[in-house]
Amino acid sequence: MAEILFTADTHLGHQNILEFEGGRTQYKTIEEHDEDVIFRWNRAVRPGDLVYHLGDVAFVRDVKTLEKYLSRLNGTIHLIKGNHDQRRLLRRLTTRKIAWWGDYKEIKIDGKKIVLFHWPIEIWNQRQYQSWHLHGHSHGGCPSKNHVLRQDVGWDVWYQPVHHEALAGLVFRHKKFRFDDYHINPNKHGGKQNGRIENPSE
Repeated sequence: MAEILFTADTHLGHQNILEFEGGRTQYKTIEEHDEDVIFRWNRAVRPGDLVYHLGDVAFVRDVKTLEKYLSRLNGTIHLIKGNHDQRRLLRRLTTRKIAWWGDYKEIKIDGKKIVLFHWPIEIWNQRQYQSWHLHGHSHGGCPSKNHVLRQDVGWDVWYQPVHHEALAGLVFRHKKFRFDDYHINPNKHGGKQNGRIENPSE
């Protein structure tokens, strides 16, 4: 049975990532970095799995190099485009490794709505009903202060694609969380008039 995993910010071929991200300064060359990323990806992802990549797959100048990287990654990819993913290259892909790409996506897994975007959002669709928001871009540098329903699935946090059940376990270990959403009817959810509620029902 195919598994569903999430990741972001692999930055294959991106020389400058070795200087700006502390966890990647261990690599002496971008080739060493790329080989380790590919190894860790394929250790976590089987050929039949689906990976939602939330942006910044690679930093390359031509489609041939991008396809070379993609050909070495297990699974099928749905890509939420990041700021380093170029439309001109994505439009020219001949491989089906990336089966879908776009700027934003909402999915459901086991009845749970999940909002996917490259950048972190503090107020996302149906947050008041405990939908999740998964993102990348911040390289672990933008943790949510208010709740655990927003999670950075980027490479510098997990160092591999992360299974959706691991994310569910992270949420369930923090059952009490608070957030603000002024679209909430406080009478319906039993919250206070300022829109601040605790543990809203789905």
